[in-house]
Amino acid sequence: MRGRVYLLLSCFMLSLLTPFSPLVTTARAEDVRVCCDAAEVDLLLVGDSELQLTPFSELLSETSSSASFETAITSSEAIGKWSLDSAWPGTVPDSTWTVEIEYTVSDAGGANLNLSATLVVGSSSFTGFLDPTQQFVAQGSGRISIDIPVEEVQVNGGSEVSLSINARTIVFSVPASGAKVEFFWGSEEHASALSAELPLI
Repeated sequence: MRGRVYLLLSCFMLSLLTPFSPLVTTARAEDVRVCCDAAEVDLLLVGDSELQLTPFSELLSETSSSASFETAITSSEAIGKWSLDSAWPGTVPDSTWTVEIEYTVSDAGGANLNLSATLVVGSSSFTGFLDPTQQFVAQGSGRISIDIPVEEVQVNGGSEVSLSINARTIVFSVPASGAKVEFFWGSEEHASALSAELPLI
């Protein structure tokens, strides 16, 4: 009889102590996740006066937005700056983000493009440059891409995520009157986008 009472008392004491066990506390803490694992996503470049990055193709317009250059430039000029409405809390891992943008060269044999793309992610910024093998583009339309190396960074709901593309220099080859290079985004026809790796809900 005493043995059974002792066993019952032991079980009762163990049940009282269990909630304060470090092992249980650790297990519960591991179940709590602030947010989200990083995943690959295509952020579309959209907008005209208000430029945005968005994963939603429904925001593409019927008509394209564009920025054009009709004379050679020798100092940096902005093509555009696009921002994500809100970030998601988590970790952006070491990775390479790639922006692809559509272009057309008209009334010239071609153009030499020196472009850069800068990402702001939280409190950090990262810059990539158009590869030399893509810098000469012939007359006509196509798509160029710029790789941007990104280092690990923490973001929260208030962190800035933005992309700026700049034309550092543009030189036309065999230009005629009306030579122009134009960059397009924001429509199904010109679905320029940024391939990113960041936390998503």
